[in-house]
Amino acid sequence: MPYVKREFRMGAATMPTDSGELNFAITMLAVRCIEGEFTASQFIVDVMKLVENYLELRRYRNYTTFNEVVGVLACVPLELERRLRDSDEHWAVVVRIKAELDAYRELFYVLTVGPYEDGKLESNGDVFPERWTT
Repeated sequence: MPYVKREFRMGAATMPTDSGELNFAITMLAVRCIEGEFTASQFIVDVMKLVENYLELRRYRNYTTFNEVVGVLACVPLELERRLRDSDEHWAVVVRIKAELDAYRELFYVLTVGPYEDGKLESNGDVFPERWTT
């Protein structure tokens, strides 16, 4: 959820330290995009920078951290839709933001989470039946 306590919002907007703050920071970028401060293309570039900074801050590239990022990238557009569903004025931008976040979430999974999962598959063994993967 993006509803971070007011006293933590300034820091959370630029340097999120947990998944709630990451959600807040991305939501604030979305609000600015919806308000017309920049395009959806610039929005997603800024989201990518936030995620990269978040990963650097967390230091540990593990399933928990990756799951937090994927979860935030899924939840931000859901909350935007929930809150702005009846807003004819903003709906087109919300749809574009959702599309950008969905595409980035998939890219993040393929380029970042996938290789991590491959490493765990190699070190811990497969969980899928062999007949599925041959």
